[in-house]
Parts: sequence; C-alpha cells; structure tokens
Amino acid sequence: FSGSAGGGSSYEALGGGVYVSNGAYLTMEGGAAIQSCAAENTAEPGKACGGGVYANIFKEITLEGTARIEQCRAANGSGMHLTGTEERLFPGWGMLRANGGTVSGDVVLGDRVGYPCTVRGTGKTAFTGTVTVEPGSTIETGDFRGEVINNGTLSGGTFSVLEKIQDFPPGGVSQRLQSLL
Repeated sequence: FSGSAGGGSSYEALGGGVYVSNGAYLTMEGGAAIQSCAAENTAEPGKACGGGVYANIFKEITLEGTARIEQCRAANGSGMHLTGTEERLFPGWGMLRANGGTVSGDVVLGDRVGYPCTVRGTGKTAFTGTVTVEPGSTIETGDFRGEVINNGTLSGGTFSVLEKIQDFPPGGVSQRLQSLL
C-alpha cells in the first residue's frame, strides 16, 4: 500500500498510509507492506504524524513475518506514531506486537502523558530508525538498530550501543541509545 494524508490548514495530517483508531486492531503479516506514504501539512509541518501508520486510542497492532513499513515520511514518526489510551479506562490497549517484519523510519510510542503504548511479542520486529519512548510507554521486546530516546521504561529488547544515561525525570532513567550502523 502507498498513499498520503495531507493538509494545508492548521489541522493535523495523520496517517499517510493507515489510520487506526477507536479500539481498532491492525495486523500486518506475510509480505504485507506500507511503503512510500507521507503525512504532510504545508501550513504547519510539525503537525504531520505517522507517515506509515498513525494509531490513536487503538487496541493492538501486530507485525509478523516479513511485513514492512518503509520509505514513509512525516515530521513526527515517519514509520509509526502510536498513542494508546488511559490504562485505567482500557487496560491492555495501545499494544504493538513485535513478532516479525521491519519498521524503517522513526517511531513515536505514546505522545501524551497518560496515553502509553507497550511493545511486546516475540521480539522479531526490527526497528531501524529513531524510536522515542514517551513517559508511561514501555519497550519489553524488539530489535532496535537505530537510536532509542527513552523517557519511559525499557524492560527488554535488543539495543545496539548505549551512548548516554541521565536522570529524567527525577527518580526515573532516560537512556539514549545509538546504533553502530
């Protein structure tokens, strides 16, 4: 699949390839591909999110087999931009099952406090761009070959090189990981 979402007004451009919302599921398996998609906003470029996939208040996204998201563009999350939901209202929502495939491009996990996302699964999905983990969001598994900017929780996964550790927020740990690629 290839496509685009765009706008020339103050509204956000969300999901150049796929927009997932309101408790929906998305499963990409086999050789399924989202490629060459773009979320663009000519009036306010910073409001373009999720070049490949934008998900807001979603239940679950699963990547398996050789599925891939590649060559997509957006100011925020060129590969994927994922916003979960309030855990107290919908426990278990905002789940990315990393069971295979590749996400080439940047990924944003949870862009608002209280709307976290979690990466779970077999860990066979390769993430090759920058992954930003926002407060409340968690990485439990996955193969992270690019930079990881962590303001949430890293409890598992394979990461390339640890570049820097600093306290952020107070009492928490922020890790910035950079690949050797």
